[in-house]
This record gives sequence, structure tokens and C-alpha cells, in this order.
Amino acid sequence: MIAAALLSILACDGGAPPTPTITPEQAEAKAEAMLEQADDTPTTDTPSAPPAATSTDGGGGEPVQVVLVWEGISALHKGFFSDAKATAGLAQGLSGTLADPADVYIRYNSVDMVGDLRIQLRPGQLERPPKMDGDVIDLQALAPITTALASYRSDIAARFDFRIESFRVGLEAYRGARVCIFSVAGKPPPDGRLLSPCVDINGQKQCGEPTTGGVRFAADVAKDIRACLR
Repeated sequence: MIAAALLSILACDGGAPPTPTITPEQAEAKAEAMLEQADDTPTTDTPSAPPAATSTDGGGGEPVQVVLVWEGISALHKGFFSDAKATAGLAQGLSGTLADPADVYIRYNSVDMVGDLRIQLRPGQLERPPKMDGDVIDLQALAPITTALASYRSDIAARFDFRIESFRVGLEAYRGARVCIFSVAGKPPPDGRLLSPCVDINGQKQCGEPTTGGVRFAADVAKDIRACLR
């Protein structure tokens, strides 16, 4: 009886706050609804949140050097992805977001029949790192990068092979023992404007709670994500 009472007291007072739990479906649905609401909100002189990325013009400055890295891609499709017009558009779309070069990993898994387009982030490469306020991380700050990458994918798919439109786009970062993968959400094929509030860390999907200031993660998850984005 005494032990049970003590456990009850510890559970109600002085214990660590519970880890927020949310399913990937719930997290992405909430994030998508918030983005749609932001799109429908009239722009003011002092917006409460940065506008969603809607173009691939980047910062209007110098294009970023693009380096294509292949894994499981045929010679024919290497030619498609290397198209001068498409790569130039990507380079300009990334302007002001990344320091040179942007390493774009283009992969295809013939067993699972899944393709990926991911930019691999090096330490300190982000020109505009996301705001990170404790356990709240503004993943949407990465949207200009993923939007440019999604536009690159769609351009190639429209002109060469429509199946390329199914390639997933995202960002990846290797920091010591940590591997973080940031993906996009939204109606397929996602246009890159919405970062998923779920981050893959060492093969485990970790979802946070979307808020107006960013995505709120469990403390240990937020620590890993901050490390990957620095």
C-alpha cells in the first residue's frame, strides 16, 4: 500500500513531463492544415510566420554549384537527371540556401522500386539555419531547399520520364553516429513546400507536434535534430 501510494505521488509530482505522442498521420495532417491556413491568411506588413516557399527563384543571387551522386541509376536516366536546363534551374533555385557545393544523391532501389532525391547537408552548410527554440524546431525553414529539389524532379519527369515524379525528395545529414533524414509531406507528388513533422533518425521515425513556431519534439529527439542541422 505504501509503495503504491509513493508511486502515485511520484507520478503526479516532480516526475519528468510525459513524452508527447502523435502518429505520423496525425502530425502530417496537422502540419498540412496549418500550411493551408497560412496560405489563406492575407499577408500583412508584419507577418507572424515566414511565408511558405512557392517558387524556385532562391534568393535571386548566385546559383549554387550542384554535384550529382548516383546510386542504382541507369546510364539513360543519368542523362535525364544531368540535363543542363534542369540542373541550372536547381542551381538557381538553391541560391541563398546552401554553401557550395550541393551534393544531390539520386538513388533507385530496384528491389523495392523506390527512388530518392536527397541533398546531403554538410556541417555549417545551411545559409539560413532553422530557428531552434529548445525543443521547438522550425523545419519549414528548409522548404526553399526541398521546393527547389521537387521542382527539379518534376521538370525532369515532365520532359523525359513521368515515372521520375514518384521519386521522394528530402534532405539527409550525417553527424557522427546520427543519421537524420528530413522528408516532405503533402498530396502526392509532394511539391516540397511542406516539411514532414516526422524526422527519420537512425532508421526510426520520430514525430513532433506542429505548432505555429515550429515542430515540438521530445527533448532527446530535438537534441538529435539540432545536432543534424548544425
